[in-house]
Amino acid sequence: MRPEASALAAIASASSIHDLVNTIPGPYRPALRRYIIKQYQQIRNRARVARSLSSLQRHLQRGTFPMSIRDALKVPILSIDESFTRTPEGAAAMFALHARVYAARRSTLRAVISQAAAELVFLSSQTDMNTDMWRRDWERLVTATASGLVQAYGSSLGRDAEGAYRIAGMTPEAGADFSTILSTATAYARRLLTARASASIQDHDQRLKMEVFFL
Repeated sequence: MRPEASALAAIASASSIHDLVNTIPGPYRPALRRYIIKQYQQIRNRARVARSLSSLQRHLQRGTFPMSIRDALKVPILSIDESFTRTPEGAAAMFALHARVYAARRSTLRAVISQAAAELVFLSSQTDMNTDMWRRDWERLVTATASGLVQAYGSSLGRDAEGAYRIAGMTPEAGADFSTILSTATAYARRLLTARASASIQDHDQRLKMEVFFL
């Protein structure tokens, strides 16, 4: 199997972000690992806010409220003479009190929805999952790593007549690693986008947090 075909198969079969990172050839792993984890966390954050916004909007449509708002805005428990509550005036006063609490909850829910929508717009603008942008970032990180390698080994990095990057003066394996990791940028982006919250990915969440902390 050609190196690129083998790499594509490994990328497609990765069951977690940890596994996906481990498909990257060793010399390129540190820089690309940081980039992949950053993008993955941004995708997860955006998905979390989108789910929250959808839930809040359903509450608004149904006339219900999330527990956080219900707990924060409750009808106060008052010491009122029971005989008063049985009068028309007492009933009207209690109705007005409940109506004000309901209106406050409704207003708060709308404000929370507005904030969640603004957060989603912000997070979407921060997520570099545009394919062209991803490829540019990926190429920059890969070629920067390759430049360090060729300097260390006294070889060279340049472009051929068609404008494609080529490494000269290193082992065939090193050249294949470079060409493969450069050409599979889009495959990594696609796999990251389809890496939904499966059990294997959830199992690695804490590990990813520790990895990011020590990066």
